[in-house]
This record gives sequence, C-alpha cells and structure tokens, in this order.
Amino acid sequence: YELADGQTETSLANECGKFAVMPDEKNYAVDYEGKLREVVTYGDKNYPKYSISESGKLAQLFEVMNTNAEFNTQIYISIEDDLTLTNHVPFEVEVKINDTKWETKGFKGVFDGNGHTITINNSFDNSYTWGNNMKNVNTLVCYRNEGIIQNVIVKGTCTNDIDVGEHVDAGGLCYCNAGGIIRNCWNDMSFDLKILHQTGGICAINEGLIENCINTGTIKAAFNGPFDWEGMWGFAGGICGENITSDPGVHANGVIKNCVNHGAVEIQTKYNQEDGTDGAGINGAGGAICAIN
Repeated sequence: YELADGQTETSLANECGKFAVMPDEKNYAVDYEGKLREVVTYGDKNYPKYSISESGKLAQLFEVMNTNAEFNTQIYISIEDDLTLTNHVPFEVEVKINDTKWETKGFKGVFDGNGHTITINNSFDNSYTWGNNMKNVNTLVCYRNEGIIQNVIVKGTCTNDIDVGEHVDAGGLCYCNAGGIIRNCWNDMSFDLKILHQTGGICAINEGLIENCINTGTIKAAFNGPFDWEGMWGFAGGICGENITSDPGVHANGVIKNCVNHGAVEIQTKYNQEDGTDGAGINGAGGAICAIN
C-alpha cells in the first residue's frame, strides 16, 4: 500500500490505548489485536483490562509485550483461573539509552491473581539468553516492577544448568520491585539455581513495598563466579535477596511488612570457579526474610 500525503506508518501495537469510545457508559481502549478492552479504574489510574483464563493467553500477552518496545505496560491483568506455564518468559524488555547504557523497562500496571494458582516449571541452560548478554532464570510477572502485583499463588520448580560465570538472577514474582507494590502473594515454588547476584521467594531485590506475603518454597543457591573474585556476592532470602533502604540512584525505600517465610534457604559456602574449584571469597549471605537489609 502507499501512504497518503502527511501520513506516517504505524502499527497496531503503537496505537494501543490511544483511542477510547464510550458505549453503554463504559470506557474502552483498542488492544494489540484490534479488540476493544474495557478500561477499569484502580486507585487513581485507568487501565485497559486483560482477563486471562488460559495459560497460552498469558504467554501470548507477555510475548507481545516483549516484542513491542512501545507497548504501554499500564494495563490491568486479571487472572480468572489456575494456570500452568513451562519455561515461562515474563516481561523483560531492555531499552537502549545510549551506546553504553541499557535500561530495563518497568511494568507499570496491575497484575491481579484473584487468589488463583500459577504453576511454573522452568528449566534453563545456556540456550536461554536475555537482554544485553544476561540470563534471567525465573520470575512470574516482570524483571522490573513499578506497578502492583497482588493476590497470586506461585507453585512449581525452577532450575538451571549454565556455564560458570553466566549472569543469573531470579525472584518468584519479579526480579526487582522498583518502587512498586507486591501484596497478598504466596510463593511455593522451589529454586535450585546457580546465581550471580540475588534471588528470593517473592523478589530478588526490593526497593518498594512487600506486604502480607509468604514463602514456603525451598531456595537453594550457588554463586557462579567467573574469576577468582573475593568478597561477598550472592544473596538469597525467603522473601527477597536484598532489601535496599538507602542507596543513591535507586528508589531506596524498601519496606517489608507482615511477611513470613517457612521455606528453607540454602547457600554453599564457596562459589564455583571455571576450573571446578572453590573460589577465594564466600558465596554470599542467606536470610529467612532477606539476606541483606
């Protein structure tokens, strides 16, 4: 086709959420499939609502979010039934800021499990790559949460078998809770991972609010260092690996309220080196709630 004078080429993904109509006194927005989605109000914000009752539909939605950099993540995902996901890839888009800096795009919407259970069975090796040569093993919703994740139960297992020195981080609901809210969630998924930095039952790093959450999953983590590094690197905790409360350049307001951990947290005392021997530094720290606060 040919564009008329003054027209610019676009895509349906780019136009999502830009247009709204009001039949029957309800607001609607156009989604990535060209369908009308009801716009719901939660708190002081409006969100196009995606009601998910099939595992494939959730996987499809995350695939669209991951392959369209302009996708507006201010959406309301409502889980309507129990789901099962295998080798699940969450929302984890990196945006290039300049030649030397990449930034992970945040999820700014609401993920509401409505009390349903999502079972995740993830097992990754070196064939799984993410972002700028990173490898993120597991999280349900997103790498970076700037929105709300609530009312969901996560079960299953997460394992990996990767080369020494590969970058791996993991969290049950998200990797980094970056000023977002995680509440009323229960992680019963077990982790057996080779990691680089942090892992946790609810999230790996908390810079926001986690409240009324529970972990009953077993967390087993081994630090996977590429060189003869010294010092402490890997952090594993029942709720989060690291709770950041005062760190320049981040949200620096990590709060954990009314949370409990009943899962075992296990870390090895030495990290793995490329030659198969133990490293000089200790593996890291472990904690029932968090390893580092």
